[in-house]
Amino acid sequence: MEVLKKQIENKSYTQAYIFEGENLNKVLENTYKFAKEIFKINNVYVPLNQNDDFRLINASEKRLSIEDIRYLISDMNLRPENGKVKIYVIHNAQNSGKEAMNALLKSFEEPNDYAVIILTTLNSNMLFPTIRSRAQIIKFDLDLPKTDIDTTKLANILAETVSGNLVEFYKNLDFFDSLKDEKNELLNEIENFFEDLIKYKYLGDDSYLKNKTLIFYYKKIKNIEFKNIEKIISLIEKIKKGFLVNANYKLSLENFFFQLFSLS
Repeated sequence: MEVLKKQIENKSYTQAYIFEGENLNKVLENTYKFAKEIFKINNVYVPLNQNDDFRLINASEKRLSIEDIRYLISDMNLRPENGKVKIYVIHNAQNSGKEAMNALLKSFEEPNDYAVIILTTLNSNMLFPTIRSRAQIIKFDLDLPKTDIDTTKLANILAETVSGNLVEFYKNLDFFDSLKDEKNELLNEIENFFEDLIKYKYLGDDSYLKNKTLIFYYKKIKNIEFKNIEKIISLIEKIKKGFLVNANYKLSLENFFFQLFSLS
């Protein structure tokens, strides 16, 4: 990922990350690579499996408990043996109990300056909003199929609606009707649009955007509040779940765009 590569080059990595993706094995591979790079720029070359300043908690083997998090927090209070950095990875973080999630929030709110925490998950929306808001979310879109959706037209409709022009949606009902059989791909493109908006808005660079041709539309609505973008992404996930139980396509889209409009 370009954004992670740039942070390594500039030695500007943050202390809390959420790495998400449908292929968690690949996400974990990229997590290991990133951890190695962080140690490397701190002149630490010990292999991860021998590194006492690297911790992996695998929540795919059991539900993450509050005892697991308490152990992690206790270990964080010990300074790194290398004197510079400690890295903690919680794999399959979505498999966390409510108490564990609340305990984890404390480590996100008051991180030690040498600690880096990385959560891996299928979907960041499965984690507490308070945790998501305190971490940088990196989505690994691995081997995703390409679609024939006109992303420029879609971006224009989204930006116009967020700007207060709901008419644009109704003017393009035929466009959405033509995508009824590609509804999941459509929602993925909408989600990609708002995830890239977050990156553009908060990282201030377009070099890592999935679709740089849409920069005009990101600029147009860059003043939208982060909490509202989170609401939009959560709504998209809700609609996806609705489609799994045959929710009405047209009504679901109409409700989505009406709520977009209400944020303007």
